[in-house]
Amino acid sequence: MPGIFGASAVEADVARRLEIAVRDALGDLTTHRSAAGVLAGRGYEGVAALRRSADGWLAVDGDRAGYAEVETGARGGAGPTLPAFRGVGARMGDAEPGLRIAADWLNGAPLYYAEAGGGLVFASHLRPLARALGSEADPVGAMQYLREGAHPSARTPFAGIRRLLPGQTLHFAPGRPPRIEEDSRLWSPSPAGGRGDPAEAAWTRLLDAVAPLEAAGRPALMLSAGWDSRTLLAALRAAGIRQVLGYSHGHPRAREIRLAERLARAAGIELEVAPLGAELVRPAFLEEIFPGTECLVFPHWAAAGRRLAEAGAGVVLAGVLGEVLGGHYGTTMVRSGPGRFADLARRLAGAGAAAGDAADAAELLVPDVDRLPWYAAPDAWPQVGELAEGLRADVQVALGRLRERGVPEGDALVEAYVTETRGCQYICAQLESVRATLPVAAPFGDRRLAELATGLPLDARIHNRISREILERHAPDLLRLPLAATLAPAGSPLALQEASRLARWGLEQLHWKAFRATGGRLPQPRWGWVDFSFLRSGVLTPLIESLQSDLWDRQALRRTARWLEGAGGLRNVHPWFDQLGKILTIDHLLR
Repeated sequence: MPGIFGASAVEADVARRLEIAVRDALGDLTTHRSAAGVLAGRGYEGVAALRRSADGWLAVDGDRAGYAEVETGARGGAGPTLPAFRGVGARMGDAEPGLRIAADWLNGAPLYYAEAGGGLVFASHLRPLARALGSEADPVGAMQYLREGAHPSARTPFAGIRRLLPGQTLHFAPGRPPRIEEDSRLWSPSPAGGRGDPAEAAWTRLLDAVAPLEAAGRPALMLSAGWDSRTLLAALRAAGIRQVLGYSHGHPRAREIRLAERLARAAGIELEVAPLGAELVRPAFLEEIFPGTECLVFPHWAAAGRRLAEAGAGVVLAGVLGEVLGGHYGTTMVRSGPGRFADLARRLAGAGAAAGDAADAAELLVPDVDRLPWYAAPDAWPQVGELAEGLRADVQVALGRLRERGVPEGDALVEAYVTETRGCQYICAQLESVRATLPVAAPFGDRRLAELATGLPLDARIHNRISREILERHAPDLLRLPLAATLAPAGSPLALQEASRLARWGLEQLHWKAFRATGGRLPQPRWGWVDFSFLRSGVLTPLIESLQSDLWDRQALRRTARWLEGAGGLRNVHPWFDQLGKILTIDHLLR
């Protein structure tokens, strides 16, 4: 289980408690101690997280590329300037006490820090840091995660512990307050992507991001039937990386899994398909994986890491953050109802956003909270008004930070916010769950590619326009198959694709209605990879009884479990599984 931690100018017992807590969670560490403090890390077999450089020490956590940066820095002198990779890092010099911690512009690896007695402590894992400091729960931070699976600002579920945000570098020297700098140029008013051929430039940068994987051992690709994974398939093939192992999870007879199998055959790679079963939610399994993942929303991804390690994979890559290049994280995504379809239709027609859409992003993003969620024990939480005020204030803080960084109002501001919350936290937690076992890579998170993509207008990217153009030029055979969400081939005219998307959605809804109407006697609909029907097999009650925090309304959870296990559960239960995963995550953090 990889990770890093450090401390500077803190009392010896604080640093000692933190080291013990991190070791208990992750295992043996490589540690550097000096008058400046302590810096430690754990990497993978043959891949170090901590290295000596000419004038100090470097520690990194996150994408496989980050470990290569440490190796290069150790050989080449002073080492890389942090941040220089997709992930987080720390640097401690020899000459004077203090340290510097940094996060890349689209980092999916978390780094948490806190001030302690005039000093600073940090760690890649939250629970060990909270235990070492004796931190109390922050109800607003806990509710943020329960609602969104992410935090809009630096808040965490623990009071006094903060999270380093994308593009931030924190400088600490004893006797001075920590100083944070913002260096991200994403969504810059001076776009890097506004010149030349965007599709060809994106393709070149994607190839650059994929090429180093050839030296990282056999790569495994988390393969779906969507745009991002088939674009990565094309890039791996163009880079000459042939011995790729594809991996999909879900019901083997699901339509999306069958499409993934056809994609794998077209690309000439092997594909392993893993079913989803009750073993994923056994309390013993969740307790086993939590110290490394600190997320129980994606236990199927944690299981994937273990299976792929047994299959001999050296690195696991996925299309996470491809949503930025695909234009998924703009105003269309955060709208609901008819407004969402109208917004998408205008953009696809080339008309752009509606008049007035450059107005206050808070109107779309600030949460409307008027009651506690159904699973919350009323007596264990602050008043709803207090929670709502905290939730709204943090969104405003996040938007203010982006504005100060120079992100323009309108599409760019909304997209930057959604990317740094849903993208860099919730979605990237999938790969973080794998990373407890194997190194991971997210090529779409490459800084140069992200800078190009966010320098283009949203309408130039929306609906995967650039990915489609890339495949038309470099892998047209991968456009012959439909997407998971459409019936028409991916290379079909956009209008036909969208008509087939609507038809596919309608057929699936009719299929579910028939399934429920017959009491489950008809075969269950299996259009997408999602198949969490095992939740109806009696596994929910042990999970609910395993909860330890007083935050939960156990009676409400038990009623919901009985409903799902009865006739009411004849539906897609994945949304409920997602919420349960967030509840389990907070419960384990607070133990």
